[in-house]
Amino acid sequence: MWSAVHRTDRTIFELCATNMLVEAWHHVLKGKFLHNKRNRRIDHLLSTLLTEVLPYYALKQRRQDLGFEGIDIEVKKRQDIVKRSKQYTKDEISRIDAQRFRVLSKTDPTRAYEVDISTYTCHCLDFPSISFCKHICAVQILFEDELNSEDPEGDSESTSVSDTEESQSPELLPQAIVNPRRSRPIIVILAEKLERLAARLRRPRAKDPGFPSFSDFHDIVDNMLAGTDDSTILPSAQHVGPNANGWRQTQEAMGVLPKVKTRMRKAGDAAYGGGATSGSKAKKAKNNEQPPILTPTLPVAPPPASLPPSGPPQSAMLLPAYPYYYYPNIPYYHSYPQPSYPTNP
Repeated sequence: MWSAVHRTDRTIFELCATNMLVEAWHHVLKGKFLHNKRNRRIDHLLSTLLTEVLPYYALKQRRQDLGFEGIDIEVKKRQDIVKRSKQYTKDEISRIDAQRFRVLSKTDPTRAYEVDISTYTCHCLDFPSISFCKHICAVQILFEDELNSEDPEGDSESTSVSDTEESQSPELLPQAIVNPRRSRPIIVILAEKLERLAARLRRPRAKDPGFPSFSDFHDIVDNMLAGTDDSTILPSAQHVGPNANGWRQTQEAMGVLPKVKTRMRKAGDAAYGGGATSGSKAKKAKNNEQPPILTPTLPVAPPPASLPPSGPPQSAMLLPAYPYYYYPNIPYYHSYPQPSYPTNP
């Protein structure tokens, strides 16, 4: 709410309670008009704004003016004001003079606002939004018969007399009247008067009041419109030279921050399965791996078969369990071939 302190005297089309409108517009620009694609060229962005964005919103505004998009926020605001003004009673409104009234605030009973029917103004904070507020509407509803029956000449005389008396005795002024709209430029005051006149001309009337100098006023308005037609919505064009530097120099000039360094993942991470480097890096590392060198091996010959023993089996020799033990005498057997003798017939 701190930003609303400096955002006074703005119309309902200029009010902005938060900067989320900017983020929402960026989302529409990137998603609808740039098709969710990255764009690094300012000429493409300007071309999109001039050839697509402006015609789109101009057509939308035209449809709003013709009533195809429903009522706008100004008409909704006026309907809400008329609804809330019916909560007032005559006891909450006091008459200062023929054309000025003092209306108590509904939100703060200690505060009151001054309503001037002759200039169609109110000093509340809600009045600049559409040049209309619930205090003016309440005065028009509750004092309609009295305002229509009064003489305009007598009103001007009583207004001038009351202004003179108040200027001579400021202590007679209401103490709780809030009037922050002082010492403003003449252009702003003239613009507000024209807005009030336009609002009064739009109101339905039982009879035509008649304008004796309507044709002269029509010519004056046409001359002023023709004289102020030099203003444009877009700012003046600026000629920007081509970018002759590389991306590194442009990045330093634009103040783009470098990429954030991330921690390398552990090898064999089961959550990702890519190891220390996952994705495209893992694929490159796999392609760069050298195949293992294979050396030729000779076939191994099987061991020769053992010969069967020629003598009787020998018992296994037992090893001594303690030193200085003499081995037992084992008899040695050797088989000699038996001689063969010839036999007599």
